[in-house]
Amino acid sequence: MSNATSQVRRVVLVSSVKELARNIKGFELKATQGRLSPFTAGAHITVHLEHDVQRQYSICNDPRDSSKYQIAVLKEANGRGASRYLHEAVFPGSTLLISGPVNHFELVPDAARYVLIAGGIGITPILAMVRELSARRFANVRLHYCARSASDAAFLDVLPEICISEQVALHFDGGNPRFGLDVRHLLREPEHGTHVYCCGPVPLMRSVREAATAWPKDALHFESFKPSDGEQDGDAFDIVLRRRGTRLTVPTSKSIVQVMRENGFDVETSCEAGTCGTCKTRYTSGCPIHNDFVLSEQERNEFVMVCCARAIGTLELDL
Repeated sequence: MSNATSQVRRVVLVSSVKELARNIKGFELKATQGRLSPFTAGAHITVHLEHDVQRQYSICNDPRDSSKYQIAVLKEANGRGASRYLHEAVFPGSTLLISGPVNHFELVPDAARYVLIAGGIGITPILAMVRELSARRFANVRLHYCARSASDAAFLDVLPEICISEQVALHFDGGNPRFGLDVRHLLREPEHGTHVYCCGPVPLMRSVREAATAWPKDALHFESFKPSDGEQDGDAFDIVLRRRGTRLTVPTSKSIVQVMRENGFDVETSCEAGTCGTCKTRYTSGCPIHNDFVLSEQERNEFVMVCCARAIGTLELDL
């Protein structure tokens, strides 16, 4: 999937809409002209809505079938309207504007074992991975699927069709993580050749990251999507670009990257969700608020990920 492909926007037809679980709907998208671009397991598309609202959704169907993209959308009670719009105003026969696919969560092809951890709607990219590994007849896979209850878990009917029961562990915690997956026990010791993939709510991903501090960094993979138009965590703050002598204010509604770009500064990014490490930047003073899944505790004393970090007061960057 080239960068050019990820930027091209195209109109797709919503060919079907299906209730998958409580507050989760599945949408099948097909091309209105030509063919859809091929994708790999872990890939996502961006859906472009009115007022420059963009949302990223993982493709969850079999990567061998690029005649369609299947996505699943959780209706967010406290969201800013995109998921509600898709749930309430999009039907079979509707059209959507999308771009992509792009993949920052790709399966390592030569792992000896895969541990897949999905929380809630985070099952979507993981499901495509299970499909791909099943097609390869790769047996050394363990899926841990976490949700509040079975009613909140999409694709429970699909899993038995693509993997054996011994490969799947369901963890329903009733809303209390203490009764869910014990990630500290699961990841207590690194396993040579094993790669861990995690997608889900921020608390789950942070727990996985904290539990896996002894694991090789390149064996851990996270996927996280953040709304491009949503409120950021924390108050407004200032950044100082030390080498340029420039001070900029970052409001609650924008990221450091957005503010820098608006002021003519080029910033290289990729995921813009704190999972890939592309925008790692040294800071020289200040109190950053780290929201990434890449930096170690030691690295956080020296670096920030400017796509998602915020700060208290003024943050001086070595730029």
